[in-house]
Amino acid sequence: MYKNKSYLYQYPIYYRKLKVKQNVVLIESTHGNNISGHMYYILKELENKYSNLQLFVAAKDPNQMQQFLTKKGITRVTVIKHLSKDYCKLLASAEYLLNDTTFYPFFIKKENQRYINIWHGTPLKTLGKDVEVITDVANVQRNFYMADKIITNNMYTQDILASSHNLNGVYQGKMVTGPSPRNSVLLNKNLRSDIRKKLDFGSKKVIFYMPTWRGSVGKVVSTNDEILADLRYISNNLASDSLFFVKLHPFQKDIDLTEFDNIYSMPSEYELYEFLSSVDILVTDYSSIMYDFLLADKKIVLYTYDKEDYFKTRGVYDDIDKYPFIQSDTVESLTSELNRTSETNVNYSEMKKKFSPFDHEDGVSIICQYIFSNVNHNSINETQLYNGKETVAILSGGFWDNGITTALLNTFDNIDVTKRNYMVFFGRNKLKKEHYFRVQNLPENVVFYPIPGTVNGSFFDRVIHSLYMKKEEFNTGWIKSRIAKMYKADFKRIFGDLKIDHFIHYTGFERKYAEMIQHTPESTNRVMFVHTDMFQEYEAKQNFSKKVIFSAYKNSNKIAIVNDNLKAELAKNIPSIENRIVTVNNFLGEERILKISNENIFSTLIPTNIDYAYNGDIQDDFPHINLPYLMAHKREFFESSEIYSSYNKINITKDIEELKVIGKNASALNIENKMNVADQLLITNTLFTTKSRLLDDLFNEEIKVFINIGRYDYQKGHERLISAFEKVYKQNSNTRLIIVAPHGSLKKETIQWVKDSEAKSAIFLLGRMSNPYTLLKLCDAFVLSSHYEGLGLVVYEALALDTSVITVNLAETIQYLQNEEAIIVENSEEGIYNGMIEYLEKGGKSNKFDFSVPKNKSLLEFESLMIQ
Repeated sequence: MYKNKSYLYQYPIYYRKLKVKQNVVLIESTHGNNISGHMYYILKELENKYSNLQLFVAAKDPNQMQQFLTKKGITRVTVIKHLSKDYCKLLASAEYLLNDTTFYPFFIKKENQRYINIWHGTPLKTLGKDVEVITDVANVQRNFYMADKIITNNMYTQDILASSHNLNGVYQGKMVTGPSPRNSVLLNKNLRSDIRKKLDFGSKKVIFYMPTWRGSVGKVVSTNDEILADLRYISNNLASDSLFFVKLHPFQKDIDLTEFDNIYSMPSEYELYEFLSSVDILVTDYSSIMYDFLLADKKIVLYTYDKEDYFKTRGVYDDIDKYPFIQSDTVESLTSELNRTSETNVNYSEMKKKFSPFDHEDGVSIICQYIFSNVNHNSINETQLYNGKETVAILSGGFWDNGITTALLNTFDNIDVTKRNYMVFFGRNKLKKEHYFRVQNLPENVVFYPIPGTVNGSFFDRVIHSLYMKKEEFNTGWIKSRIAKMYKADFKRIFGDLKIDHFIHYTGFERKYAEMIQHTPESTNRVMFVHTDMFQEYEAKQNFSKKVIFSAYKNSNKIAIVNDNLKAELAKNIPSIENRIVTVNNFLGEERILKISNENIFSTLIPTNIDYAYNGDIQDDFPHINLPYLMAHKREFFESSEIYSSYNKINITKDIEELKVIGKNASALNIENKMNVADQLLITNTLFTTKSRLLDDLFNEEIKVFINIGRYDYQKGHERLISAFEKVYKQNSNTRLIIVAPHGSLKKETIQWVKDSEAKSAIFLLGRMSNPYTLLKLCDAFVLSSHYEGLGLVVYEALALDTSVITVNLAETIQYLQNEEAIIVENSEEGIYNGMIEYLEKGGKSNKFDFSVPKNKSLLEFESLMIQ
């Protein structure tokens, strides 16, 4: 929308230079689109009764807004263009900032500014983290963390905002319930009479239609044709004593009402709620205006023609079927209801208790006295959400499929998350849709925060910042001083007024937040995690900034290594941090793994991509599925699956010969009965050839299946694993290798290694699985082939599932293995080969691993991080 992004460079300059000016008020409504609702009535009240205040309003079209305000007799206000230079100056200097939605992500509230957010409506549709795209919560959540007060007109809305925007426990400002400024006008009976008289309504029935916009953030759905068709029917069938007015969404501006002689646009000289006070019947669908219009005690009709489809795409907080409103699902029944001659008696007393308990004819006056004169009223109620506990902000990364994510989830499963407020944060664009489920399944007391926007700075600042992040040698004292100012401001931009007691850089790699950790408030406990040998990592990949990361180590209170073996190299290369290095061993997560491994194998295998599997020498288009193993011995994996529940969809009475012809070699299947044929067809059609063959191998007791889980990366050692397995396969063709790799830079190379292998028909390369543990549980042995690891957590996940383990000798990984719980081999291709051969000849180690000892140790170590 805004092609000129100069405001991004201007605002940081004014933020740095300008002081806060007392008694200056900046009002913004719907990002400057209009001035209506709460903000209009507050502006009107300030114009008339607060002569000590300088008033400014932001508008995308200043001329249009100025004309409207002048017509309304509001002349003491200065209208400025939204995102202009003047706007940036005011945003950085006005004492009072009032908004009914949000300020853009570059905004930072200064210490002496007062930010009041008067939320724009009572929600029926879901908000914040409850919507489909959960990262859409980002900037609203950020704005709320900066707001001194968030004002709503009922507890229902307050509770939803607090929950859906992760405010409970951490928000430092005041949640306020009080009268709705815009609803005050609906209680003004004189205004109703005046407007009806000026518009010459007489005794006519005034109907007002406000359809909801169909769409979501950043996605417009056009319904103009449908609306126009409905309006034509209504126009042709509307009673002569009725006047029909329409207010359409800006995205519906292309609808031309001039073809109608009895349907009119809402009169432009009136603000929405002024006009609403003159209405006899409100027609809407799912708009929050229904809750406001309760105060008029007039008829409300919900036009719910698409209710089922609409609610499939938009969740709701309440059941409109329980509301005492009339619902019409066709334009015919709607028109019939509008033409009804007998009056409908309405009784909204119970709904008004819930949705408008504090509304008052003098509501706007009460709210303004509260904000600008600190005058309380018995209809104003303040709530403090902050629980007084310490708040721990943890940089989590985007919850990708990797060991760091697993280690963090295991941590939350094991620590007492009620002892403190835990918040995981990450760049908004880091969290992909396929990883939402991990965030949505965090423990109840762990909230998440997607960070919007970028580090603020002038054009020159941004050039300096880009060079600083990219070039190791760009590191003079003057540059570091300028970077420090940017990041101190960015900490405020992100966390607002939150009290961050502990700032934990958990991923250990992301340079932006490694830089930020150095510029947090002095009172904040700063912790950097180290998950792997960073010097070896850099030598292999150069995937982080040594300058930034190592400087973060030097400026942190603690450097948390995940095992003792990482300390020597750190201390050797950065001696100044030695006394701040602490060991916090990863939680092994056995309880979580056991729980989620019980998920049905098909629910995870069906959506999994096959990155590569060789089927060229498989002659049957309809491969053999070993039903005795699948159905008799492993039936529990089918019981809740789509496959098992779909039996009734198969026509078992079909002739067996008719079923056989579906596969070229179906006769070779040795099918004994029709149910087996149905099973065979259903499994194959659902999973297709490769996955069917993989399942057959998994459930065939004569075949031993090795598995490796790790991204396509040099660190994971897939090349030598594939070579070692090739040698094993030449000796024993009843072996298989599965590699589950969610992502990685060496994907093409790995596929080629398999293609070139003589064992290619026995190797499966699978893409990411939302839950790989169902598969790991069914395999015979897990093989860790990594060149290096911080821990190699999946070794212990396999042990938790009673899957045998073969691991190369990495000190960090085998530190807990004291009682021959796994086959430990030389860290080489030959070692991996020998380990698999040993497993085939002797079986896996039978000794159980005792998880209680490392768990208790990790708990104590984690708690030590919080002691400053």
